[in-house]
Amino acid sequence: MPNCDWGKPCDCLYCCTVIKNVICPHCRFENCINVIRNAEGTTDRKGMFYYKMTEPSGTKDLTCFHCQKLIPNAPEYHKINTHLCEINVKKLTARTCVQCGRYEGIDRIGFKKIVLRDQDGHLLCPYCIAEIISKNDPSTKTEKYVFNRFEGEWKLAKVKKPCVTCGRHRWLAVENQWKKQCITCYRSQ
Repeated sequence: MPNCDWGKPCDCLYCCTVIKNVICPHCRFENCINVIRNAEGTTDRKGMFYYKMTEPSGTKDLTCFHCQKLIPNAPEYHKINTHLCEINVKKLTARTCVQCGRYEGIDRIGFKKIVLRDQDGHLLCPYCIAEIISKNDPSTKTEKYVFNRFEGEWKLAKVKKPCVTCGRHRWLAVENQWKKQCITCYRSQ
């Protein structure tokens, strides 16, 4: 519910409207309709005011958005939600990720629309590809890799090298591989 009346639903059009799906018996398409509920202001036994929402009980004929056939005895509605119906039409022809079921060009990861890629003969979204690649850690005893989700690849982060003076092994960042001595040997000079 919106925060129109300090976190409680009010009697505005936004709070009273609810979206319902009516499945067409002919083509099995999900038609989205806007139903406007009736708001009745009442008080409870402690004197707190609230709105009681009731849906209209009548029925109305509906024309399917996809196949244009008549659906008799649909719940009473105010109007067809064309935006959601157009998305459902796109979902009928859109390619989907085999692993998670996200739709190409419709669903989003962050602000980007999903573009599916072929990975070993399967269509996968970037998120699922990153999950598969992140399971194969190439780190060894002398090299540590970090997985970069945005680029979808492992990058070398640390390298284990021995000190030239004392021979003790220590982890160095990739950009610090030029250091030949450990800190204690360097300070003792």
